[in-house]
Amino acid sequence: MKMIHSYTLSCSPNLVGGTLMRQRTHYATKGPCAIKSSILLQKDEDGKLTASSDSFPPSTGNAAAASLSVLGHSNAVGIIGGVSAASTLSFLQKLVDWSSREGRESLPFIVCNDPTLNRELSSCERNLGKSCFLPEYDVVLENLLQKRKFLERSGARCIITPFHISNLWYEKISEGCTVPLFHVGECMASELKEADLKPIEAGSNCKIGILATEATLKAEIYQEKLQNQ
Repeated sequence: MKMIHSYTLSCSPNLVGGTLMRQRTHYATKGPCAIKSSILLQKDEDGKLTASSDSFPPSTGNAAAASLSVLGHSNAVGIIGGVSAASTLSFLQKLVDWSSREGRESLPFIVCNDPTLNRELSSCERNLGKSCFLPEYDVVLENLLQKRKFLERSGARCIITPFHISNLWYEKISEGCTVPLFHVGECMASELKEADLKPIEAGSNCKIGILATEATLKAEIYQEKLQNQ
């Protein structure tokens, strides 16, 4: 069920931060949705995500690891997939369309789409967000952390978790991360502030409506970020 909440945003000409990798670089064209690299993913005996031994070397420090990683581009994007492969592909199409405007090559990216994580996130969404902090959902956090670390080692220069429920664990996932990890709520609030929207009635603040599932609203992924603006 979709629900609509409205919040007030005080718009100011001062911008807060930036959005996803505004700087783009030209590359040889390989088609509109070409993925720059492939990695063989495996799981060890404990079920942890690993890569084949020749995919990337052990970490030897950020500078050395970056020079030897799978994606060596300074604007490579790492993406942790969402509740379904279809929703992940939908986001990827938007990323490619946005970054390849004006005839430019799309951003290089690497994606982790794990059906196990998809099911875990779907279960969290069914349990209305806040209950996801129960101990039985620690496995979800561990899975997300594995994906984040894998993307770091693979050469991602920023990481995004564009699916609402994943951002419930943002503080824990981002702890110790060596590259920027974007929060969807912060990105949305920043974009709205940059848009410098004008209120309908002079002298009042802009009112922003949120159209989302009940689980997303209960998780307050967007409300807090909007209120902080």
